[in-house]
Amino acid sequence: MTDVKEAEMVWEFKGRGGSVFADGSAILKPDELDWMAGPLDGLEFKVTFADPNDGDWLGLVRLGRNGKFPHHINHADVHYLVVAGELNTAHGTLSAGDYMRDPGGFVPERSAGPEGATMFCRFQGGISAADTEGNRTGPYIDALFVRELSAKNGMDETLYIPTR
Repeated sequence: MTDVKEAEMVWEFKGRGGSVFADGSAILKPDELDWMAGPLDGLEFKVTFADPNDGDWLGLVRLGRNGKFPHHINHADVHYLVVAGELNTAHGTLSAGDYMRDPGGFVPERSAGPEGATMFCRFQGGISAADTEGNRTGPYIDALFVRELSAKNGMDETLYIPTR
């Protein structure tokens, strides 16, 4: 890796938790970002990217010890990479390093293990809370929603998408 002096870098934005460069590259330091309570009970988020043009959003999602990930609807594919703890699903238990893809549709309740679960997720569209019958019971949580949630929590600057 080439050592680049800070004075030689050109930023579009530099702030708490990350830098976005004029060429569109971004470096984020999630440890410097605060966890945000999300609209789904029991979950906390650190959103790292949200593109309102195609609806994709990415970030860390955390459940506390033995926490519940409520029933929900994926309106498109969701990709999970467990980075800490365990996530119990209908298909088995995922541990740190395990990956899972959920297709769109109803997802039954999941739970975290005794140490909780932290996942890096890519949402290729929105999700919504649901009841046990699969009926939508909450807001449509997409890239625009998480950008607004991030703005309310003072975290939206790192989601800036520069034009080229």
